[in-house]
Amino acid sequence: MTDGKALATLGSSLKRIRAERNWTLEDLARESGLSTGMLSQMERGAGNPSFKTLYRLANALRVPLGYFLVGVDRPDKVVKRHERLSLGHLPGSGKKTKNKGLVYELLTPDLNGALELLWIEYGPGATTAPTPFSHQGEECGVIVEGTLEVYVGDEIHTLETGDSVYIQSATPHWFRNPASKPAKMVWAITPPSF
Repeated sequence: MTDGKALATLGSSLKRIRAERNWTLEDLARESGLSTGMLSQMERGAGNPSFKTLYRLANALRVPLGYFLVGVDRPDKVVKRHERLSLGHLPGSGKKTKNKGLVYELLTPDLNGALELLWIEYGPGATTAPTPFSHQGEECGVIVEGTLEVYVGDEIHTLETGDSVYIQSATPHWFRNPASKPAKMVWAITPPSF
C-alpha cells in the first residue's frame, strides 16, 4: 500500500467513526485536543499524522489504535524482522534513540485477528506513567532481556529476564524500565488494543 493510499484509508476511517458518533470536527477537536484544521486535513487524506496524534484520536474516540491501521495490507502469515510494522513510540517516552524511548513493533501480520503480538523495547528510564493503559481484554508478556517494573492498580511487580506477567487489561497499568540497559519483551494482547 502506498503512503497516499494509507493516508486516504486513515482519513476515511476517521471520518466514518466520527460520523457514527454524530460528532462534528469541533466535537472531535475538543475531545482530542487537536485542531479542527488538522482533523479536516487528515479526513481528506492530507498531512501525515504522528503516532502521538493517532494515539490521542484513538483515546478520544475510544477505539483501539489499530482501528486506524486496519487498511494496511499484510496478507503474509510470516513477518520477517525487517518487515515488522512499527507502531512508533508512545507519548511520554522522550526522544527515541537507540538506548532510550519506547519501541513497539507488530509481530502479527496485522491487527485484524483476535490476538495482537508485539515486540517492545523500553530504553533506560523509559516509562508510560504519564499515560497509563486501561482497555478491555487481557494481556501477557515475557521479559526477553533486562528489567521492567509493571504497575497494575496499586501493585508493583519487578520482572527480570525470563519472568512473565498476566494482566486483566481493564485495571489501569503502566510500565517503567528502572535499569541502565534496555528492556526487551514479547507481549500478547487480546483483543487487539493498539
